[in-house]
Formats: sequence, C-alpha cells, structure tokens
Amino acid sequence: MGKWLSDNVGYLPGAVNIGFIRTESGTYLVDTGIDNSSVNKAVKAVGEVKGALVTHHHADHMGGLNKLEKMGITELFAPGGELDMIRNPTNEPYTMFGGGIPPKIMRNRHLEARPCTSIRANSEQDIAVVVKTPGHTTDHSAYLFDNHFFTGDAAFTPETIEKYRLLFAVDPMRAAESASAMKSQSFDVMVPGHGPLLDQRSDALDVISSTERHYSETAERVLTIIGERIPLMEYVDKVMTELGLMQIVKDRGFIQYILYQVPIMGYLSNALDLGKIEIEVRNNGPIVQAV
Repeated sequence: MGKWLSDNVGYLPGAVNIGFIRTESGTYLVDTGIDNSSVNKAVKAVGEVKGALVTHHHADHMGGLNKLEKMGITELFAPGGELDMIRNPTNEPYTMFGGGIPPKIMRNRHLEARPCTSIRANSEQDIAVVVKTPGHTTDHSAYLFDNHFFTGDAAFTPETIEKYRLLFAVDPMRAAESASAMKSQSFDVMVPGHGPLLDQRSDALDVISSTERHYSETAERVLTIIGERIPLMEYVDKVMTELGLMQIVKDRGFIQYILYQVPIMGYLSNALDLGKIEIEVRNNGPIVQAV
C-alpha cells in the first residue's frame, strides 16, 4: 500500500522502494521495481502514472519499465550512462560474467530485466533535480524533489551492510565520494532504494556516512589483504575469506559469488589507478603486490 509523505511526494514500500512524485501534469514513479507486479502495485496506489525516473539500470530498479512502455507511457527517464544497459539488459549478465556468455542461471529477472527501448536521458526532463551519485553503477543518479531525496542504491543502512558485509559497487572509490557529496544536499526526508524511510535528516546523514565509511574502510582492508604479494587468481577468494563472505556465498549460491566478485575487482582497479598496488606478470601468472 502506498504512503503519501506530503501532498506531492509518496512511496510504495517493498523489496525496492518505489517513489511517487506528483506534478501538475501527472504522477511519476521513481524506480519501478523488478517486474510487472511491482508496477501494477504502484499504479494501484497512485491511480494513474504519467512516467518514471530511474536511478540506475539494475533489474530490481528498472524491471518495470517494460510494463510502463507497453502501457503506452513514454515519459521514461534515466541517467545517460545507464541507457544502453536499460535498452539492452542482456549485457548485464554478460559483463558480470567477465564478458563470456553467461550460464542460464544468470539469465533471470534479478540480473536481466526486459528491455525498455523508449527510455530517455535525464537531460530531457525537468521533473526533479538530478544528483549524480556514481559508483554503485557507472552513472547512478539520485533525485531531489520538494525536500525529498530519492537515493536508489547510493546509500545503505548499517543493517544491510552488516547482512552482506560487502556492498555492490563497480567503482567503490567513486561510491564513497558520492556518499560524501550527498551529505551537502538540501533535503528533509530520504527515501532509499532499500530499507525503511528516513524522515529525520540526522538519521539519513548517519546512513549516508555509514555507507561512505564502509567503502573507505573496505578499501584499506583490501590493501592489507593483498600485503606484500598475492597471485591474481587467488585475490578474489582471499578477499572473500578475509571479509567473512564465504558462508554467505555458500548459503546463497554461485550468483552471490559473482555479485561479490564485481566490487572486489573494483577495489583492485581503484588501488591500481591510485598507484597503491602494482601487478607483475611472472612465470606462475600475474602477481598483485602493495607498493
């Protein structure tokens, strides 16, 4: 059931929170949930949908766009750098699997949404203020409207961090920078992509700070784990073991391993670009070592 927070702003709580923005021309969704059923619930809550703003291309946030498109709704917007993945969501499991053809168990609605070909760039909309928050994905963006901050997956509660121990981010360093920048935005209420509504600014800032701290502290731990040297082929498993992720992988399966592998390689990439590590190819393969 939808909840209105003011005359013009509301949301539908769920596995992914779907925001509502009411304008003179109609009501827009912020993110769409994972599939048709999510959109159906949102439409039932608001009565009629004019369009949608999407924070990023992950299936649980844009999976309902295909349904809206089939309903004849054309006011559909997303960050410019996310458009290709939204139009061609088959690319998501391919990239996560290192570019090789992904196994069938990865070709599911959680990783591969139905495409939305009519999606347009945020630069074409003036519904909400776009706040660039890259890191979780390359062009992730949040939205500000009427002192409400729809943050998608740019911030996670301490409970979520404790549950998964490693947040997903293709570029952890930029994710930390985005979290830091979010604290300077003007808002009273934060509607995160996952988890409870934060209707006190101080609580929202605590969540944002926890997210920033997670990325920064994990980056330092990864450098410690690398130490003097470690074979590249052992790097991912070593980090998973040291961060206590293997039991979660055991419980949740192979896809969770893939989801963890992405940020772990992101930390490696950040460290390499910052000159904190180097990779040397020797007879027994690539060796990663701290500088």
